[in-house]
Amino acid sequence: MNELGQYLEGIRKQKKISLRDAAEKSGVSYSYIRDIELGINRKTKKEVTPSPSALKKIADAYDINYYEVLEKAGIIDETSDTLLKETNEKLDALLKESSIDNPWGTIPLVGTICAGDGLIASSNVEDFVVYPMLNKKKPDYALRVQGDSMNQVGIESGDIVYLRASNWVERNGQIAAVIVNGEEGTLKRVYWEAERNVIRLVPENSKYRTIEVFPNEVHICGVYAGHFKPEFQMDL
Repeated sequence: MNELGQYLEGIRKQKKISLRDAAEKSGVSYSYIRDIELGINRKTKKEVTPSPSALKKIADAYDINYYEVLEKAGIIDETSDTLLKETNEKLDALLKESSIDNPWGTIPLVGTICAGDGLIASSNVEDFVVYPMLNKKKPDYALRVQGDSMNQVGIESGDIVYLRASNWVERNGQIAAVIVNGEEGTLKRVYWEAERNVIRLVPENSKYRTIEVFPNEVHICGVYAGHFKPEFQMDL
């Protein structure tokens, strides 16, 4: 049993959560949770390398710090843990502050993200934009796109993308806003490769190359929840 397995099993037993309850709460099978605790796939006898998305579900189910779980898994180190927490805290503070003056039915536009290489360029609310899908959960914030690396899925430079605040993608291949190495911001499809312990950031434009990074080099700050052309934005 490795450090991650010992930690998760200890938390589960401390909170008196059975494996079946853990599976029901997290959406991760109880046999896989047990394999993670043991650190080995009991069928193949090979070491288990859980994905960050599975660990996120388990952390939420146990109500424990996700970044601490990633650190126990060796996916991020202590320095990365601190940087990720600081980034999340800044974004959370910004969204809470903006909610005070947020007109009904709108979400804050908090800056620019490059769809090629570049930065999330603002830490202030630039404007409020309407989210027209009243029958769906409202996203948390929006960013303006610069660059054309996602144009094959219709996301073009100048578009506004809606994002749900999240520190991991819900499925492989989901589009997300990510920060690489603490400073480069980009919009890409995110793929996790457990066997190589790398994350691939994949563009939707053949002019751009796929970026491969280690988990401790990337921070996901939101998952894609739609986009629109500014010329079609409704007036407030």
